[in-house]
Amino acid sequence: MGLLGWNEWLLLGLIVAGVIIWVAAIGDCARRQFSDANEKLIWLFAVVLIGAPAALIYWFFGRPRGTLA
Repeated sequence: MGLLGWNEWLLLGLIVAGVIIWVAAIGDCARRQFSDANEKLIWLFAVVLIGAPAALIYWFFGRPRGTLA
């Protein structure tokens, strides 16, 4: 048993970053108001079920469409 190598640290960092982005996207989507209530529900389901890839898509395309309540 030794220390982690650089590739394990990189993978761990990517996983942690993905989880942080995922949680932040869920919180942001829950607080925002969208023009259509179904749009908010669809974004929440997509981010929760798909995870980090959907969270990144939400940050670039869904977030600008909503306004903070």
